[in-house]
Order: sequence, then structure tokens, then C-alpha cells
Amino acid sequence: MPFPTQKKLQEMIVEALKENAPAMYQRLQKEHKLASFALMRALSASRQFSEQMSLVSPEDTKLIVSAQNEGYLQTVQAWTMRQKRIEEAVLAQALEFPTEQPEETTSLQ
Repeated sequence: MPFPTQKKLQEMIVEALKENAPAMYQRLQKEHKLASFALMRALSASRQFSEQMSLVSPEDTKLIVSAQNEGYLQTVQAWTMRQKRIEEAVLAQALEFPTEQPEETTSLQ
């Protein structure tokens, strides 16, 4: 499965924000910054995914070389597993938000 599109990433970010950080979601929505926040987060995630895919760690190199010795299918599976691992890490980071306390309203006395 390919990495999500920008639009899909933005939708995922908004939904995760709504579920996991409702106070932040409400604040961004109230300030009309929700769309730009989701866009910037999605762009950052896409950039991070591309960067991570372009880097090959020594562990990845060993895995790929070992798979190449076993054949084409094993090589494809090794690359697919690597891509999936990177995708999961990037998405987890993109969809993680700090916990925020709801804004308290204070009354003037």
C-alpha cells in the first residue's frame, strides 16, 4: 500500500486531532487554522517519509543483501517490509498530539 496522499493525510490528521486532542482541535477550528495546521503536518509527514526512504541504514543493507541472495521475491518482500516500517513510524508521529487541558473559563467577580 503506498503512502497516503496529501488529502488523505490531512483527513487522517484532522480526525486524529478531533479524537485525541479535542481542545486543540476546537482551538484551531475556532481560530480558522485547522486546515493550514493539517496541511503543514501532512507536508511534513510526506517529506519525512521521502527522506527516510532515501536513507538506507546498515541494518537495511544487510537485510536487502541477504534477501537478494535468496531471490527476487525475498528482495521485494524485504523492501516492502522496510517501507511499511518507515510508513508506520512516520504516520504514528504525524498523528500524535500533545495532551492539552481544556480551556477554563473564569468569571469576573
